[in-house]
Amino acid sequence: DPKISDERLSIEVVNATDEFGVGGRFARLISNISGNVVLVSTSPRQEDRSVVLYSGKKTYTLRKLERLLGFEVIQNKSQSLADITIQIGKDYKNLSNF
Repeated sequence: DPKISDERLSIEVVNATDEFGVGGRFARLISNISGNVVLVSTSPRQEDRSVVLYSGKKTYTLRKLERLLGFEVIQNKSQSLADITIQIGKDYKNLSNF
């Protein structure tokens, strides 16, 4: 998607499940739509809910990820390494088209 590429927002993917490889699979999906994945990590604790955290304003990239993944979108008030952080929780199988 050229619009996502043009926005050049940094995207972090955090695997907050107990399932190995989920973060990498989501990172590949995002990269395939021209997303700029800067970090894939594993959370030290598991989360029940999957969310997309963002700083600044709602962008085309954020809206596209929201539609694609089906995760709740929340504005991030704290400092983050990336413009958008995708936290994959245990509920991702029920929410995501992935």
